[in-house]
Amino acid sequence: MKNKLSYYYSVLLVAAINLAFLGGIYFFYSEISELMGEIGVIRNENRLMEQKVRNISFFNEIAGRSGGSKEILDNAFVNESNLVRFIEDLEKTAQDAFVTVKISSASAASGQEMSGPTFQFTASGGFGQLYKYLELIENLPYQIAVERAEFVKSAGGWELKLQVKVLSYEF
Repeated sequence: MKNKLSYYYSVLLVAAINLAFLGGIYFFYSEISELMGEIGVIRNENRLMEQKVRNISFFNEIAGRSGGSKEILDNAFVNESNLVRFIEDLEKTAQDAFVTVKISSASAASGQEMSGPTFQFTASGGFGQLYKYLELIENLPYQIAVERAEFVKSAGGWELKLQVKVLSYEF
């Protein structure tokens, strides 16, 4: 009988040790899972910081190539005082592409929107010239979005109806 009782105690002791071991494994696994989540967040933050550092070094490289002059970088942005310069650049680009351009309208964004002005204009000329003009205005030093480009056959050749939004606008 005493032998049987010590056997039961031994089984209970082994079961308690196994439960404690399984509890320890569960606790250890949950802690590791939590740390893995934190490591993932830190890695994402690290990637973002590395991207910011690359952007800053790229900006410094561009500023260094421009001789440190801020003027070249400022010319890539349009504000209220130099909207005329943007329109003149559109017209000069039209002359370079041998097309005629007529600005129909320029509208500022509403007060709630933080976006630049929208220009609607029509360019006239040959199809190849108009296509070249479209490529040239996309390569102007401004960040623009061509919201609408429509080629229309007219009696005197082709017309290109454009709607362009200036994205690099300083408020």
